[in-house]
Formats: sequence, C-alpha cells, structure tokens
Amino acid sequence: MSDLLDDLESSDTEAVYDAIISAGKKDRFDLRHMIEPFLSNPDPGLREAALKTLAFYWRLPEYEEIARTKLRDDEDPDVRAAAALALGGYAHGNLDNLPLLLDVTLDADEDEDVRDIAYSSALIVAGVTKREYPMEQTWPGFEARANWRLLARLVEECGAEVPQRLKELAGK
Repeated sequence: MSDLLDDLESSDTEAVYDAIISAGKKDRFDLRHMIEPFLSNPDPGLREAALKTLAFYWRLPEYEEIARTKLRDDEDPDVRAAAALALGGYAHGNLDNLPLLLDVTLDADEDEDVRDIAYSSALIVAGVTKREYPMEQTWPGFEARANWRLLARLVEECGAEVPQRLKELAGK
C-alpha cells in the first residue's frame, strides 16, 4: 500500500503511470484525490492513465463529460483513445455518446488507433452482442476492414441517425 502512495508521489513518470493504472485495477478509490490532478498533467501518459482509472476502470459518472472533452480536444492520440474506450463503458442503455464516437470513427484524419477504439465503443453503445462483435483485427488498415454494415445497422436499430459517411462506407 505504501509503495503505491510513494509511486504516486514519485518523480519517475513511469512509476507514477504504473501506480495510477494499478490503483484503477485494484479499485483503490481512496486514492482518487491523488489521481484526479493528473487529468490536467502536461505529460500525456499521465493524463491517459488518470482518465483510464477514473473513467474506464471506475466508470465514475462525473468523468463521462471529461472523457467526451478529452476525446474531442486532447492533442495526444493515446489520451483520445483512452477517452473513446471510457465512453464505451458508459453505455448503460444511453446513446448520448454515440454521435461523438461515430464522428471520431468516421474521421479519416484521426489517428487509426483512436478510430479503432471509437469504432469498438460505438458498437458497444449501439448494442452489439458478443456473438455479433467483429473479432477480426481492425488495426492497421482499420477503415478497409471495419464492419461498417454492422455499425450502420446497429445505429439504425437503436434509432440514432446514421451519418452520411457511414452510409457510404456501409454501401447503403
């Protein structure tokens, strides 16, 4: 326990990153006050770790909007990928994150890793079943291999608007 606290206060960035992730995986909610400040840390790796812990591992509702903001605005692709991952976890029958996840998924200028994770999260939010989930690797060459028809069908089925670019990619 004291090692985790020491690592969170360390000057070694890798030790801090590992401690933040470890706190998330071990449900160390008591360390939340020490992890929250890392969301605005200049080091993108520490921002990513804090976001993963607070929004992905712990799914704290007050960090859902922060994940949306980070997905739209953070300059680091790893932070944006962590935000997309987190938004898939906030699905809970709520389609609020679907339009943003679709925008990122369909953005040809976005980093492929970020698009791939946004795609997976969009599938989750739209209600993909484990049986339907496309298990093929989508990265690299994500756009050529993504199952656009499945995503378009799920978006339609959940009553959300299918973006024009998704219709084109799905051949609709």
